[in-house]
Amino acid sequence: GLRSVGMSSLSMLLLPFRMGLVATLLVVQLFVVVWFLYAAYDIRMYSIHEYGMIIHEFDPWFNYRAAEYLCEHGLSKFFKWYDYMSWYPIGRPVGTT
Repeated sequence: GLRSVGMSSLSMLLLPFRMGLVATLLVVQLFVVVWFLYAAYDIRMYSIHEYGMIIHEFDPWFNYRAAEYLCEHGLSKFFKWYDYMSWYPIGRPVGTT
């Protein structure tokens, strides 16, 4: 009986340390998650910060149109396609770029 009382009092003495450790780990995990969210946002906004608010080569609408053209006309016509609707007014050779 004496030994179990001693162990439980030791557990009671270590309880604040354990609670502090758990709280510290939660704060560190929260900090890491927030930091990753910020890093992801910053990576996505890099081109806007660097070059301004213009659409670059990663235009999802153009990629959709290119996939649609490829499905409708085939691979050989896709490589010879000169798209006058992109990079207006000069257009662009899609298949070779």
